Amino acid sequence: MSLPTNVTFWVAIAAGLLLLLVLVYLVQRSFARKRMARRQMTKPLVIPPWAETMSAPHDGPRFGAPLPGKKPSKETQLILEGDPSIEGVPNEGPSVRPAGLPVDEFEPEDFPDEAAAAPEMFEPETTETGIGRSFYRKLAPAAYVGDDLGGADVQKTVDERQQRADRGQYTVWFGTNRKIIDPKDLENGFTSERTDNITYGSADVFVPKAHRFGETGTNFWTKIKRLDFRDDRLRIQRVDCLSAEEMWRQLTLEMAAAKAAGDAAHGVVFIHGFNSTFADAAIRAAQIGFDLKVPGATAFFSWPSRGEVLDYMADGAMIEDSEGAIVEFLDQFVSNSGAEKVHVIAHSMGNRGLLRALLSITTNPQLTNRVRFGQVILAAPDVSRGLFLQNAHVYPAPRSERTTLYASAGDRSLFLSSKLYKGDRAGYFLPYTVAPNIDTIAVPDFDLDLLGHGYFAQAEAVLHDMHDLMRHNSPPQSRQRIRSLTDGNEKLWQVQR
Repeated sequence: MSLPTNVTFWVAIAAGLLLLLVLVYLVQRSFARKRMARRQMTKPLVIPPWAETMSAPHDGPRFGAPLPGKKPSKETQLILEGDPSIEGVPNEGPSVRPAGLPVDEFEPEDFPDEAAAAPEMFEPETTETGIGRSFYRKLAPAAYVGDDLGGADVQKTVDERQQRADRGQYTVWFGTNRKIIDPKDLENGFTSERTDNITYGSADVFVPKAHRFGETGTNFWTKIKRLDFRDDRLRIQRVDCLSAEEMWRQLTLEMAAAKAAGDAAHGVVFIHGFNSTFADAAIRAAQIGFDLKVPGATAFFSWPSRGEVLDYMADGAMIEDSEGAIVEFLDQFVSNSGAEKVHVIAHSMGNRGLLRALLSITTNPQLTNRVRFGQVILAAPDVSRGLFLQNAHVYPAPRSERTTLYASAGDRSLFLSSKLYKGDRAGYFLPYTVAPNIDTIAVPDFDLDLLGHGYFAQAEAVLHDMHDLMRHNSPPQSRQRIRSLTDGNEKLWQVQR
């Protein structure tokens, strides 16, 4: 029996084997992520007293009867005293909202001073996003953060920052609209279900001495190749949920401590892409902040991605539903973190959430004047190219000092996305996406992971370029690893190794 000699036959066999290898890789990676998540928590998640009796997610935290076996906190007890109508009915007590949480039913009498000074704050705003739906919201006053920071508190924070560094800990702050069902279980505690409230907090991530620039941990085969078997995995050591007021207080101290140490008070907000669990987002944010040497503080917003490759379409719907929460978090971070500049890094599908958020901010009279950024970095944006070009005006000045789009020919994830949607993606090449007042940077096919989608946080040259952007706001022609490139009639730039 002779073998087929038809070239098409062998090409089809090779393509089938390649597809099989990709599927095996994705399945193995999914299982490896789950195993890693189970090992990452070395301490239980700490829930503050005000959250002990949190119930329905739609109106902000409600305080009612304590959970079984739980003694109510002093704050909760004070609220419960003198109100027998809520006894034994845990969801019918008075609503208490930490400042800064999104609220849908503010009334002027709840805030008489604010209502008198700015009555428009309590009027419903209807803004057209430009992408098929309207976004309705009432604006909540920004959380109050005191201006009188004590010198002792700042010095204590300076010392704590140094102690964390000595222990190999990197702290990231977060906001998430994931529903929390089991706060002591990192893998299942932050679910893929959405809630209308933002949960705030911080996480300590251990960065081992074996950590390499651009990596969160290597697999067994890479260790063999390098002959380096040290444990280089970044892992979460602690997660604390915080009230909004406490988070902004801590961040304000972090920024003051950075300035006291002679550095800039900059904040970075990372918005992750699809196929990301809460733990994935925390570890990636820590790696980015640590490698970029962010001088102030790094934060991330975690929307309810399902954390599975096959849930790509479900993640696409969830990021759109998270628009309001992203707007709220960005507004609060810019207003209350104490940062002199706030930079935003959006990766992959996270760019869909950022684009929708910026459209809402731009068309909202209250938000458009106060929400301004330093650098806006669009890393491998999984957004329709046509939609991006139609709305590209929301990114540059006055919204940001500079907007940079990174796109790569080696991004196989966006290649598959373009085939799925049967249309070009803004973060993929051919053609490169070039828009007015946005710097498009082409990234070569660096030798990264199989899908090449995480190059923005893995490629040393890209990380160095992002560092220069945040520190100096330099134009592309002035940055060390950037050279000019022409794609047809379009002028863009390319990062060099």
